[in-house]
Amino acid sequence: MSFSNDEMDEIINDFITEASEGLDALDQKFIELEKKPGDTTLLNDIFRSIHTIHRRRPQ
Repeated sequence: MSFSNDEMDEIINDFITEASEGLDALDQKFIELEKKPGDTTLLNDIFRSIHTIHRRRPQ
């Protein structure tokens, strides 16, 4: 699949916006994990968030 420059710019900008929001949320989750290191639910949520960012990256 091929995209025009404008389409690719939009895809990249959308990814950057979503990734930034995800990283902001991750920052808070890591702080919470420091306070609750045994919280496996929180740890799983962190892994899901990272996987979501990875999955949405432009190819």
